[in-house]
Amino acid sequence: MGADLFYFISSLPTLGLDGQCPMTAMQFLQQCRELLGDDISDRLENIRLVPDNTAPVDDTVAQWYSFETYLRNTLSELRRSRLKLPPQETGRQSKEQFYSYRKQIEEAMALTSTVARENKLDAMRFAYLGELESAHYFNLPLLELYLLKLLIIDKRSGRKLPEGRATFDRMLEAGFAQAGEKRIGDEL
Repeated sequence: MGADLFYFISSLPTLGLDGQCPMTAMQFLQQCRELLGDDISDRLENIRLVPDNTAPVDDTVAQWYSFETYLRNTLSELRRSRLKLPPQETGRQSKEQFYSYRKQIEEAMALTSTVARENKLDAMRFAYLGELESAHYFNLPLLELYLLKLLIIDKRSGRKLPEGRATFDRMLEAGFAQAGEKRIGDEL
């Protein structure tokens, strides 16, 4: 199995957030099943971008979940602060504190464009996965990290500005229509 893993990983294309991705996460998982077998594929299929505490994971995925939890908790804290709401205890706690990312998260939240903000947050996620990759060579955790990067790329490719703008416009029109409807007590 070691040789199969080595050759499979060495054949994978390099991933970047700005370029065209040669495959989706689903295609990657399908290749893993065909070339590496069910054990590895079943393990990879349990990995999610959003922390999932229901399935057991190894240390590498646990580190990712801890980072993502910290990121989400910090985003929640910053949003509450901006809205002048009192701090709220979150349901999930990060095992580690990633203070070196705090400033970057604050900078992302300061951006006025939602797309730019999400792109900056995804770039942080991608960079953190790159940091984790540096400790792994041709092993299963490297495949797990590769899958997480593909999931981020898939999420980004699903964002389509014209469709998003059209959805926003429909929501805005529905809001105006609802606001214009006669309500109980309006006749007074």
